[in-house]
Amino acid sequence: MWLQVNLLSSTIRQKNMIKSKTLMLVCVMAVVSFYSCSFADEERVSNQDTVPPPSEKIIRQNHFPWERAAMTLPLEVILHHTKKELTVDFGTHVIVENEFEFSFESYFLNAVIVKVGTVSSAQYRSGELYRIDKYIEGKGEAYFQMYRMIKFQNTLVLLSQLSDGSFGRVENEKFAIPLEMRGLLDTELFRGIEKVVEDNDAHISSLDYRDTVPITSSTHLTLKNRSVEYNDLNKFKNRLKPLSVLLTEDTIYIEKTKVHSHSNSSEDPKNEEPYFHNEEGGIWMFQPDGLVFCYSYDFKDALEETLPASKDYKTFNRYDCGNMPHQIAKVVDPDGINLNDLAQKHMIDDSLFLYEITNDTSQILKRSFALYTECFNDELYNWNDHLKPPLAYEDFIEDHPVFIVKDPFGRFIQLTRNDYILSPACEPVIYIYSRSNKEYQIQLDSKIMPLSTYPHHDVVEGWRVQGSNNGSVTLPRNGRTYKYLFWEGSSVYLPPKTDGFIVHFDSLNVFFLKTLKRLGLNDNEIKDFTEYWVPQFDQPKVYYRISFYSQALINQLFPLKITPTPDQVIRILMDYEVIGKNRVHIATPTFLSVDRIDDELIVEWGGINRPSKLSMDGMQTKFEQ
Repeated sequence: MWLQVNLLSSTIRQKNMIKSKTLMLVCVMAVVSFYSCSFADEERVSNQDTVPPPSEKIIRQNHFPWERAAMTLPLEVILHHTKKELTVDFGTHVIVENEFEFSFESYFLNAVIVKVGTVSSAQYRSGELYRIDKYIEGKGEAYFQMYRMIKFQNTLVLLSQLSDGSFGRVENEKFAIPLEMRGLLDTELFRGIEKVVEDNDAHISSLDYRDTVPITSSTHLTLKNRSVEYNDLNKFKNRLKPLSVLLTEDTIYIEKTKVHSHSNSSEDPKNEEPYFHNEEGGIWMFQPDGLVFCYSYDFKDALEETLPASKDYKTFNRYDCGNMPHQIAKVVDPDGINLNDLAQKHMIDDSLFLYEITNDTSQILKRSFALYTECFNDELYNWNDHLKPPLAYEDFIEDHPVFIVKDPFGRFIQLTRNDYILSPACEPVIYIYSRSNKEYQIQLDSKIMPLSTYPHHDVVEGWRVQGSNNGSVTLPRNGRTYKYLFWEGSSVYLPPKTDGFIVHFDSLNVFFLKTLKRLGLNDNEIKDFTEYWVPQFDQPKVYYRISFYSQALINQLFPLKITPTPDQVIRILMDYEVIGKNRVHIATPTFLSVDRIDDELIVEWGGINRPSKLSMDGMQTKFEQ
């Protein structure tokens, strides 16, 4: 299935709590709010744009349902606007003390409680520094919140300046533990606690982090993701090379060796590299309590004046869904670069250089063309899908598809033109209808590089699930029921279609209701489809081309292995792009209405979310201007 991903989010793969070697998380730099006025299952996850000020970090609500609190404790708030620096003796590794989970209708909350050090300063001396890591998972998305606190005698001291908000509620000088966090009450952290102090002045400098880190006078690092390493942080660090940043005296880390490619192959899943799954080309910084921060090197502003104005280049060559990058940067293996093929086009600053590829037979160009043309074969065109034909090699290189930047760390970063960046299949969801609650095994083929799955898709076993009358699925291994299975992933460069329907923004809902019904979706599936996809059409007052790939082509590019074979499989994959303010004429496809069989039926829908080539104001590309 095909998923919307937030930029600061990178999606999490399965987080088997402490059992996994590392938990790669979407970094939610904005505070994630997981609360509504009640603790009902309909609670929703939302992202705020900024972290609230200290005095607002504990959520205060006028209509708190106290009868639903797991526990309430007296609260004292310290806020003198005077920073108090605490010193902490950190251990060589974090100590995981407890973990628990809480299930909602559509989301699951997992929490890990770790002890990370002992306070050695006068205030709170000998108090134990703890961190609660809270993961909220659902529909392929995973959000991370962490809360730091000190257990000092019979008092829990909340470190608001070093936390993502609060895990409790406050009203009338009381601190309430919500039901979803009641697992805390059975832990060593809460044993003997009689009151809570929110200390807005306490600070630990070694646990500070920055959204940006200056590297040169005109470039900086931008924070992308946060990770947590519960086991062996040194093992992670040993895969990296430390470097010093002269401007800030920071130590940063880059990858020592060429980044491994990732696949869903089941040949040897134990050897799959866990650390750089969606952080290829990243730059890392570490904190002594086990948090890992991944940055990207941002030189966009410095580079803006040097590239051709008609082109849009990115430091990555794979999109995630929501038009977000699925890698930090495409770092080229130095062994794959012949410096004689490069000509310096511009010195962006003293340590940042832009190169043009002058040799038309360069291996970099050949590899880029091979990736672009991988799916352009005779099989692809067997089903009369009206796909845009590929460029010839001469036309491809004439289009300046690739430039190379050498950054201050000695890395060669490939800049890829937007037109040739892989767009994944997004938000595919799978319903399984079975009147007998039959068990199915569903596997993503090795052609698919999954970006996100929910629940976790095992690289060898896939999903083992039971169907139901309403299409929801149940995992026999844990009894959890999900509305549907979810995946998003890349296969090969999928060319856009040249036929389709020209639909105005104002007519989208009516169009989808009529068309998806003919393609075999029922009312509930159409509702789910439109709730996700219509908001993706984010430019009003324009026309869109909307097309649907044939099921035969979907099976070719994104194969599923389904055992046993159901009576019917319906797969829908939409392609769309902005046309502009004026209607155009293209070939309109014809297709027969699908006769649906609801006994043993599997239904999947998703789409290709291509980056828009139109600006919101000028409604045309820079090239056209």
